[in-house]
Amino acid sequence: AAAAAAASNGAPIAAPPAKMLIPTASYVDDLVDKIIELCSHEKYTYITDFEWYVAVLTDLTRLDAQCSRGRAIAAQMMDVTIRVKMLRPFAVRNAAALLVQARFLSDSPAAGGVCEVLDTAAFLVGEWPQFLCGVA
Repeated sequence: AAAAAAASNGAPIAAPPAKMLIPTASYVDDLVDKIIELCSHEKYTYITDFEWYVAVLTDLTRLDAQCSRGRAIAAQMMDVTIRVKMLRPFAVRNAAALLVQARFLSDSPAAGGVCEVLDTAAFLVGEWPQFLCGVA
């Protein structure tokens, strides 16, 4: 019988859930929509670090089959890369990394899914290849 852990003030600490909850596809889509809505509000008023935003968008592509907002993610990647000139080297390197990920090549692509980001990634790499120096 395991005793419940207690905080320093004596209050019990909740044990972690025994099973990981897996979000539904609609939850993931709603989350992606909200992230994009908040970040792109009034032409990115709330974004002070565009590298962070591109990194978040790139991370959202890891949601794979659970996400059907690939076009929206791609549109955001394209928009901020075109608008923010100093972001281009970072964005192009991230785009190149997406293009070589085997999961995009082996999974069955779904219309609207994160594979939709590949068109934008290819465009960014083709438009600014000078930023690929040293990318393996």
